[in-house]
Amino acid sequence: MLGSGDILLLTLGGLAGVALWGAIGSALGAIIHNQVGAVITLLAWGFVIDTLLFGLAPSVGRFMPPRATDATMGLKAHHLRSPGAGAIILIAWGAALAAVGNALTARHDIN
Repeated sequence: MLGSGDILLLTLGGLAGVALWGAIGSALGAIIHNQVGAVITLLAWGFVIDTLLFGLAPSVGRFMPPRATDATMGLKAHHLRSPGAGAIILIAWGAALAAVGNALTARHDIN
């Protein structure tokens, strides 16, 4: 049974995860200019690559954004990080992808 603290963590962690995924999505959009390609990349990443990586190497897979989102919401699955660590992992992914997107965008002629 979920207590009030669990529900609060699930709600606030879910909102934080969605907000951080927005940053990851916009950074990926800056890297991949094709909208369909960006959506397919995110779906393949979330459903195929992450699932295989977490299943085969959970100590590495727990650092992927979908598993970090699970940790941010306080899910108790084996090999997941703490909620704070999950948020930090998502922030790091967003910052790294934003840096790559910024570097690639700076190279393009925007006229």
